[in-house]
Amino acid sequence: GYDIQPRQAKNFTVVKALNSIEPDVFVVCVPTKQVETACKAVASTGKLVLIESTMQIGTSRKIGESLNVKLLAHCPHRYWKLSPILHGVKQVRVLGAINSESLELAKKFYSTAEIPVCLVSSVEVAEASKLVENAWRFVNIAFVEEAKMLCEKLGLNFKEVRRACNTKWNTCLLAARDGIGGVCLPRDIRLLTQLYQEDGLMKAAVDTDKKYKMKYSQ
Repeated sequence: GYDIQPRQAKNFTVVKALNSIEPDVFVVCVPTKQVETACKAVASTGKLVLIESTMQIGTSRKIGESLNVKLLAHCPHRYWKLSPILHGVKQVRVLGAINSESLELAKKFYSTAEIPVCLVSSVEVAEASKLVENAWRFVNIAFVEEAKMLCEKLGLNFKEVRRACNTKWNTCLLAARDGIGGVCLPRDIRLLTQLYQEDGLMKAAVDTDKKYKMKYSQ
């Protein structure tokens, strides 16, 4: 394991500090608020900076311009802990960059690691893909939450309704559980709604999830 902070590298089985190696690529995968700080630490190396952290649309390019990073790409992290190989290592990743040279270097990096990628036309498309896919899931969960509340109001068993609906070939209702938790889904739909100020489906989904949690947390 490699880390720009030697003390952090101690958490890995194989440990080398930054000053003892000459990497070709710096992969930044830290909490969203720490991305710029991490990029700043390696900006002067002239090597490819590859951001895997979730970003607001437009942030990667702004970081590149403010830190004068000429080689920068964004490949949003995808991982499911219950299936780390199929939905981690072998999961197709979306890859965009600020220029063609960065894209080719990043493509080569993931190819060497045998990680499949979906190339997109810009770094902004890659950023947007992560936010939209997580917002899509948020909206789908909020829908079944509202459907469950409606069914209960009508005296119907939502599990039975869901099972009946899912017999259709193009319908796959998710289960309504304990509300939408974790970090990723709430954060990503919030980032999108910050850009889109209209009162639309995504904001309604956030409100629905709040109502659902209030109802079932009692």
